[in-house]
Amino acid sequence: MSKSARKFILILVVLVLCCFGIVLNSVALGTQYWTVFHGSFQQNNSSVEENTIQVDINAGLFRGQLTKCCLPSVNSYFSVKDEYTFNNDFMSFGLWVATLLFLALGVTFGGIGAIFAGVNSVVTPIEMITGVAGLYVWNGLACVFTLTSLLLAVTQYSIHFRHIAKSLSGHYNISSEMGDATLGYSFYLVLEIGRASCRERV
Repeated sequence: MSKSARKFILILVVLVLCCFGIVLNSVALGTQYWTVFHGSFQQNNSSVEENTIQVDINAGLFRGQLTKCCLPSVNSYFSVKDEYTFNNDFMSFGLWVATLLFLALGVTFGGIGAIFAGVNSVVTPIEMITGVAGLYVWNGLACVFTLTSLLLAVTQYSIHFRHIAKSLSGHYNISSEMGDATLGYSFYLVLEIGRASCRERV
């Protein structure tokens, strides 16, 4: 295989990975599974099994859902920003805004990388920043911004969202002593995007 053919194939691979990363990042932004919780408590401090209330909570960057499995089951949807308005201990507003900002920047620079990968697959740009060297820059920036957003999300989780059941207990009449939440699949989608962006090479 000639050097030019190999270069063309690798640029197409970068284009596909950029587009794939943009799609996954967008999915992660829109889903409600950054933080997930499953627990139970005894209603009215009873030890009777029939009085056990199962609680499931999943929260994204914008919205969340709390389900109490009893008779009848109750689904409650909430806005992350509104919960912060009701209870300032629910999350750090600065960390939330910074996470959204860096995720958006990751998507933006991933998009720029995809555009220039498409350009490079058709023509050979004269300017270095729009050529193959530029692909390193755009994908490198996308990687940095995406991984920074993950660090911010982990910090938010460690300080606040890990205790999401306790934070929501007063507002939704559930026990505040059911344990900690875990990171959900939305977080791991972004993690894989960050790793893929950092591995892209031409």
